[in-house]
Amino acid sequence: MSARKERVTLAMTNEERERLKDAAARKGVSVAEYCRAAIDREMAEDEGGDGPDAPKPYFDIEGLIALQKEAFGDRVLPTDSAEMIREAREERARHLGTL
Repeated sequence: MSARKERVTLAMTNEERERLKDAAARKGVSVAEYCRAAIDREMAEDEGGDGPDAPKPYFDIEGLIALQKEAFGDRVLPTDSAEMIREAREERARHLGTL
């Protein structure tokens, strides 16, 4: 049986609320889930919580690896990403006539 949850009211500006909604959406979770995870992390830090009962990081590394496999399969990039970014920036600069 799970613990009974109680509602908490938090006053914030419209800008803060929009940022909160955007951050939760980027992570694919509800605003409530995002807030609970953030509060858990902050409280664990305040309590010096790095023991076995400390909350786990919000991100799921296994899920990220699965997403990478889904998107790229077993393909390996032909060069390192820093080199690819540098080349793309140079190409953009040439296109804009600033190089």
